[in-house]
Amino acid sequence: MINNIITLNVYVQPNAKQFEVNGMHDGCYKIKIPAPATDDKANEYLCKAIAKIFQVPQKAVELHKGHKSRYKTLKINDPKHIPDWYDAQK
Repeated sequence: MINNIITLNVYVQPNAKQFEVNGMHDGCYKIKIPAPATDDKANEYLCKAIAKIFQVPQKAVELHKGHKSRYKTLKINDPKHIPDWYDAQK
């Protein structure tokens, strides 16, 4: 069986009031998160939120690139749900 893997390029805005996928920024999905960009808290929050959206366990979401950047690449293994805002062409 072949696993379906989605690559998600995001631009993260930490310290927001609430989580929100807010359009596009430089060809990436702009995501606002209510976590600080310190002690890996923003990355952890982002991975948990993306896992919930795509209905996968958190271990199925890998922060592939951008650990210390606002621009990040996530790999999502075998998503059970595809949100309306996701466009595979991006």
